[in-house]
Amino acid sequence: MQTAMKSYRGQPPLRRVGCGRKYDSRTGVETTQFVGTDYLAAKQETEDGDRFGVLDLDGNVAAPFVYQDIQALTASYYLATLADTEQVVLYDRDFCAADAMIWDSSKWEKPLLTLTKGEDSFQYSLEKGILQLVKAEMSRKTDDFSFSVSSEKVNAALLSPEEWRLSLDQMTQFLTMVKRQDFFTLAGMHGPGTRKCCAERRCTGGQQGDKDGLCSVFAGRF
Repeated sequence: MQTAMKSYRGQPPLRRVGCGRKYDSRTGVETTQFVGTDYLAAKQETEDGDRFGVLDLDGNVAAPFVYQDIQALTASYYLATLADTEQVVLYDRDFCAADAMIWDSSKWEKPLLTLTKGEDSFQYSLEKGILQLVKAEMSRKTDDFSFSVSSEKVNAALLSPEEWRLSLDQMTQFLTMVKRQDFFTLAGMHGPGTRKCCAERRCTGGQQGDKDGLCSVFAGRF
């Protein structure tokens, strides 16, 4: 997730208000504390209430002022909660979105962070400041069928959460075609030779044109 960079450089210096904090009356921005060594947590006054963000030491916005809370999970990862939706974004130490996703909810039980998106759940380990996907649990349901997938430990880290979700969406489309015996569309995924075979409903797995045997494998199974 890319953040548009806005700068407060060239404006009047922030006015100290005690405890090391500084306040700029023109922008309504008050810096509150250091985040790591290169960033400052900050609060901005808006019509809808206070919004939190992060500035770098040059005054550039590293994390936009759209959050109700920014929580330090470790010295390298931060969890920000959107004020309007209460969805969450996971940031790394450079305040780049660590997984390029906006999550529906989160659960932090050190060192495990569980993030959810729709019906899907992804669990990360943050041991020793290293972010590793250790478990993925996903499910899909249509009018024709439902199925779930669970992957743990090393296997879960083979794909990013976005790739896991995309894979299940594609599997859902594939199983829908099989369930409805839409052989023509299904065969189109594997080339014109297979398309011809399936369109004619002559799927034996050994006939010319059905080199993969996909039609014979799946026909009548659902």
